[in-house]
Amino acid sequence: QQQQQQQQQQQQQQRGPQHASAALGTRTFVFDGEVELREVQRRLGSLLWEPVDGMAIYRTKGVLRGRGDATYSIVQSVHDVLDVQPSTHPHHGGENKVVVIGRGLLEERIRRELLACRTRGDGAHA
Repeated sequence: QQQQQQQQQQQQQQRGPQHASAALGTRTFVFDGEVELREVQRRLGSLLWEPVDGMAIYRTKGVLRGRGDATYSIVQSVHDVLDVQPSTHPHHGGENKVVVIGRGLLEERIRRELLACRTRGDGAHA
């Protein structure tokens, strides 16, 4: 029994850093360029509906410059409900900004998915 307790303590110590990374957190992603809004819905939706490595996204909110749009679009999600809607605010070439709240957020994975939504000069996404 004592040996079993020692093994459990060792396992808990080994999991320590994983618990720290799984803490509730907020990440903000800011980037330039226009995005393909359908691609945003597809890629962000995939992160919401098909969690990877224990990541759980609880909330997102952001403003995005849709390809060819004169105004920002608003992206927001609560748990697995995702919505992207046009706004009345002109973007004047401003940047995109998305805030993500969740547990175990994989910052580089989220950044990679968002940046993949940017359009190139020919209108195709990156």
